[in-house]
Amino acid sequence: MMEKCFALKLNVCGALDCDCPGFENCPFYQTREQADASRKKAFARINGLPYLQQVYIAAMHYGGKMPWKDKAATSDV
Repeated sequence: MMEKCFALKLNVCGALDCDCPGFENCPFYQTREQADASRKKAFARINGLPYLQQVYIAAMHYGGKMPWKDKAATSDV
């Protein structure tokens, strides 16, 4: 049996604008653990970029915050 997808909220897919096609057919399906590992890997990569690029990414995507600087967000990468 497949684990619940990380994007499923109240039985509605948060990754797609339509009904969930089912885990077997969904290109975005990930378990919570897989999604967390992917986020940590992405944050580690962003953290390695030059500071001005990090500022730009923070401004464009995170409301000026840098969540990749949080120790808990990038531990165990």
